[in-house]
Amino acid sequence: MVRSVCLAGALCLMLVLLSCAGGLSSRPDAAMDTSGFSLQLDSQGSEYPVTTKITLDGDGRYAREVRRNPYAGAPASSEMVGGTVPREKLQEFIHEAVTVRGFFSMPGRYEHTGPQKMDMATSYLRISWQGRTHRIGGYDVWGVAEYKGLFQLVRDLEKTFVIVTSPGLTR
Repeated sequence: MVRSVCLAGALCLMLVLLSCAGGLSSRPDAAMDTSGFSLQLDSQGSEYPVTTKITLDGDGRYAREVRRNPYAGAPASSEMVGGTVPREKLQEFIHEAVTVRGFFSMPGRYEHTGPQKMDMATSYLRISWQGRTHRIGGYDVWGVAEYKGLFQLVRDLEKTFVIVTSPGLTR
């Protein structure tokens, strides 16, 4: 009897320690349903007129469009790249953004309280999943500690994209 209680206690302690160390709670469920997921990141440069739009759906289809307006004698141009994201990487991203970082509970916009940086991009990240849609962003999101990690997650996810269509000029 005492042995059973000790074994049960040790098991509970191990589960708590794994959870606190990021063990059990830091991994996405392999059966995670990503079918209703969508992401859109829109960013526009301040001084150099470049706009970037990244989209990603629950099947892992990815597109990135970059438009450059004429600037300092350079002609206007744009390029579109498409591809896929491995399912495991998409699941990891959703888990990290939604579960670990609490994307859906973040304020939609932060106001800068200190000195304003100049010539920073204005960026917005919109995620829809499981019947919820939320958008965060604004001017200089990389300067907002609460947002910086999420926008970095998108940048890191881009490194896992498998390019299917090659870049091409459309203008």
